[in-house]
Amino acid sequence: MLIIQSRYTLILPNISSLRWTTRWPLTQGLKNKLVTCKMRLLRKAVNKRRRDKIRNEVIRAQVGATPVLQHVENQQFKWFGHLMRMPTDQPAHRAYNSRYSGKRPRGRPR
Repeated sequence: MLIIQSRYTLILPNISSLRWTTRWPLTQGLKNKLVTCKMRLLRKAVNKRRRDKIRNEVIRAQVGATPVLQHVENQQFKWFGHLMRMPTDQPAHRAYNSRYSGKRPRGRPR
């Protein structure tokens, strides 16, 4: 966890709080939201604004942070390895290897 003193004490949450990203499929919209949120926190940490027109890579280098999507991808690979080593009778392993036959009904689920 990174703590930086400024006008207020700012505590950046640890990236491991993104544990849900290991099992959920990430859409492009969710990826954009994750990157935006992380960069907002990092910009606050170095006391810079978007108006200053500093690139994200420069801010990440100042703070020493890795890109959030790279971390998420590593976590997904770890989960996949864990899933492959599970016994075949575990619910998560069965759900991953199951196939649904048939078509979904039309329209919004009710």
